Amino acid sequence: MAHEAASMVRPPVEINTLTVPLTESGLGANCQMCSMFSGDPNRPLEAEELAEYLDQLQSIYGPACQSVDRIFLLGLDPFSLPTATFVELLEVINEFLPNLRVITAYADIESIKSKSDAELAQLAKLHVDQIYVGVESAIDEIKNKLYSGLSVAETKQQLLALNEAGITHRDMFLLGAGGQGHAQESAEATARFINATKPDMVFFTSMTRMPSDGINPKTNTLTFIPAGKKEILLEEKAIIQGITIPKVYFWAAHPLAPVRLEGKLEEEKKHMVAAIDEKIKELEN
Repeated sequence: MAHEAASMVRPPVEINTLTVPLTESGLGANCQMCSMFSGDPNRPLEAEELAEYLDQLQSIYGPACQSVDRIFLLGLDPFSLPTATFVELLEVINEFLPNLRVITAYADIESIKSKSDAELAQLAKLHVDQIYVGVESAIDEIKNKLYSGLSVAETKQQLLALNEAGITHRDMFLLGAGGQGHAQESAEATARFINATKPDMVFFTSMTRMPSDGINPKTNTLTFIPAGKKEILLEEKAIIQGITIPKVYFWAAHPLAPVRLEGKLEEEKKHMVAAIDEKIKELEN
């Protein structure tokens, strides 16, 4: 089945979501620091192939398919497709799964930029929503070092365009991406960015330096000094305290997290801050 050829990369919170392939494999990511999809070919499925896959899905799961209300698109960033192609595939999906409410996927900011306001609105009507976007950092200098695409201002503009079209977004950031000594600056910029762009969910993972990362090959000296655990925790705490938009869901429960945090900030902010403070005290003792 086509599903077997698609890259099985999805956010942790989508672990129980039905996946549907949109490509034979993945899409090379812009960020040079990320290995997701790297080097994978980029060929979207034909509408007939997708229909065949969904037909097989229905033959396996039967009436249960009729109750599916959410799917995650595997592999290709769908926003990189020509709109007509993307719409054709979405129409096939909606025909086979008539009770869909949300079609979600990873999306790159530059791919979103390729869509007009009218095209985004058209995609929203076909249930494209809650897409996962890698912002990485709200500081241009840091984004440039990560090779993570468009500027902060351009990234903000595209997220606001999604809001206007009725497509919610789930934004991903890297704690410690600025390296040692940049926690407060990064936290303030990140909180401002989140308050302005109003995602329905934010994801935080930590920057981890591999043995050869950030080393000047000529001098064998470090060009990137990673932030320590305490500094990362202080950055995370400042971000949580600085976010003021209601109902945003905060997720930072990855295996590398010094403290695993997850929940709606309007309900859990005090508990999250207390958990971070407890961990900082533990590190200081």
